[in-house]
Amino acid sequence: PAAVASRLVGHLTDKGFAQCWEGVEIESVHNQDGGFVLSTSDGRTVSARRVLNATGPWLLNAPAGGFAKAEGVRIKKIVALHATHRALPNDPVLCFLDDDAFILPIHQRQEWLFSFTSQEWDVPPETTRLRITGDDRDLALSILNRYCPSIVPLCHGGRVFCDAYSRDRVPLVAQVPGMPNYVIAGACSGSGYRLAPG
Repeated sequence: PAAVASRLVGHLTDKGFAQCWEGVEIESVHNQDGGFVLSTSDGRTVSARRVLNATGPWLLNAPAGGFAKAEGVRIKKIVALHATHRALPNDPVLCFLDDDAFILPIHQRQEWLFSFTSQEWDVPPETTRLRITGDDRDLALSILNRYCPSIVPLCHGGRVFCDAYSRDRVPLVAQVPGMPNYVIAGACSGSGYRLAPG
């Protein structure tokens, strides 16, 4: 994901279509003279004719978060374990559809990633508060024991974060009521990375 995001940002900034201000948060958005004034966390303001709010799991915390919440958006934990197993370039992805889980070989890291579905909802999008718990690990290993028990002893670490989910798992793309030209786009339900390039 980081490589794709970097390439997309690089493409837009190299062509002069955009600027990227990393680490700067938009704290508020106000209508002004047929457009908007965006106030940033570092004290600056930005004027814009149109606003697209695509903040992923921070959708509920961002300006217009109340609208997203009213539309049924919730934040769900996403967890994967890492298996120390040499990944070859042609290794297949293994999907376990009944359990909404998959094993993804990551050749660059020389490991396999085992992604499974957590049912922990309404979590904060804060890396300091999200951890792989014993319940997460037990659930993951119970699934692996059914399909690939030889991988179980290879699982030592992993990754965890969260994403915004809509009620029906269809991304939410909508104009914020009363704010023409202010659109929120998100709640990709765990597929934001796959959908973002499109």
